Amino acid sequence: TGTTPDRTVSDAVQSDTAVESRTKTGRGYTVQVASYRDRRDADALAEKLKRKGYQAFVTEARLAGKGVWYRVRIGRFETRKEASAFGESLKLKERSLKSVYVAEYD
Repeated sequence: TGTTPDRTVSDAVQSDTAVESRTKTGRGYTVQVASYRDRRDADALAEKLKRKGYQAFVTEARLAGKGVWYRVRIGRFETRKEASAFGESLKLKERSLKSVYVAEYD
């Protein structure tokens, strides 16, 4: 089963359901909430979010001329619209998260 367009923050909490994708890569979307140079900082935020019940995880990105960055992401969504709606509701609920970015799930 997939997600629904009216998905809220609480709906995405603890959801490990595989999602059918509509992206070019066939993987779906996720919401990026932070990016750090230090893996420990990324892991600390991901663990904090997990303790709150979010499906948070860290990915590694090697950027030309910038080195390695560790991205903290939450959830997996079928469409960009669903991920964006979740991100906006997340910013309202978790005031410490200043910005969110919708990315393809990889």
